[in-house]
Amino acid sequence: MRTTMTIHPPAGNRTVSENSEISTGSLPFIAILASPWFLTVVTGVLVVTLTLAAGLLEHAHYNDENFYNRLNRYYGGQSLFTPLYDSANHPISIGPSFFLAHRFFGGIAGSGDFQARTLSLIFMLVASAFWTSIALRLDREAPPALIFAFWIMPFHSVFATCALSESFMLALMLASVRLWIAAADRQDDRRIACILACSSGLLLGLALNSKTPLLAATVALLLTGAIRFRNVWCVVAPLIAILMQIPFWIAWGNVFPPGQRQGMMPQFAHLNGLFPDTVIHILTVSGTVLWPACRFDRRSRTDWLMLLAGIGLWFALGPRIDPSEESRYRFAGPILQASYLGPFVRWFLIVPFLAGWQVFCTSIRHLIRNDTDRIRQAFMAAAVLSVVAFARSPLAFDRYVVCFLPLWWMAFWPEIRRYPLAMALSFVPLTIQAGILLEKIMSMEMMFASPLPQLVGF
Repeated sequence: MRTTMTIHPPAGNRTVSENSEISTGSLPFIAILASPWFLTVVTGVLVVTLTLAAGLLEHAHYNDENFYNRLNRYYGGQSLFTPLYDSANHPISIGPSFFLAHRFFGGIAGSGDFQARTLSLIFMLVASAFWTSIALRLDREAPPALIFAFWIMPFHSVFATCALSESFMLALMLASVRLWIAAADRQDDRRIACILACSSGLLLGLALNSKTPLLAATVALLLTGAIRFRNVWCVVAPLIAILMQIPFWIAWGNVFPPGQRQGMMPQFAHLNGLFPDTVIHILTVSGTVLWPACRFDRRSRTDWLMLLAGIGLWFALGPRIDPSEESRYRFAGPILQASYLGPFVRWFLIVPFLAGWQVFCTSIRHLIRNDTDRIRQAFMAAAVLSVVAFARSPLAFDRYVVCFLPLWWMAFWPEIRRYPLAMALSFVPLTIQAGILLEKIMSMEMMFASPLPQLVGF
């Protein structure tokens, strides 16, 4: 005869059934509050509320806004697709996709400065949503720290409050990457995978058209798709993005728009060769964000060689960073602008440079060994190729890191979160930098005269 035993909890732990029902009924509500999507939405609402309450969308033109907003107002009085064939006639450094987006939005909300900045804020909200989505796909969770980190990345506060092309590019790039990952996940369903890959390629093509430095990251996705994923759809998406640029490259006679080589920046039209100080600058900016991911093994000969090589590079090339060259460094963020204070501060920047250099070398080591997740390898490859490609660029602008740094940070998120104290400490200067940039935007006068002609409607 089988007997069963029922184990009752101690009397002190027993609860009446009504309390159990209340507890059970509250679980869905608690789950919603703890959901990464709820936190993403709440963070977005707070950003919008603070932005509007502080009047952060109402300020003098900042950086390229003087060029872009005037063209946006001009296109507001033209036919819908005028930017597609007309923007190459103006001395600007981006393709027409950015102006097309503003022309569509301007047809609904108007083409003023406030409306243009509102669209940038919308793009950053969209980018934050795809940032969360990518994190959930990689780790099945998106902690509050990760959601918050998106808004304090270098220049993200600027992109949310200024009508610059980076917000447009970042939103489409992260959306494209998420669809690229989804296409790889759905490779068994060719029809769905094809739709996802084509959508990813289209979005990435629009992003690339607005910011040519994204080309290196696009090539990295193509190579990773072919070598690591061995998935045709992971190759098709970036290939579509590149093919979309060919008509523009033919019209421009170069992969860069005319304004990138002349017009706004004629001093660079004749420059050729390599610019290692640009790479030093870009790695230093990256190091200010990525240093919590650094791991140094004192017993590793490879780690010591990497460190010595980094020190050698800094002493050989670091002093060549000359902040007095305003044409090359005028968009430097507060951390790099600290080097204006004197040679001692400038040499202190070796610390974030070595952090960026160590993460750069670690990324290469992961790619060679193939010892980490394929998606993270794709993000690392995007960063490595981008950094190398900047050796051909005389423009050492901090904000260009947006083409790869968010992906690079996401690739090393498991290492960053392993030491919460270091992660929290890294957030402090980034938050301060975001605040300084916003204060600078609100207090500055118009810095640069527009080279654009006085067209009707400007």
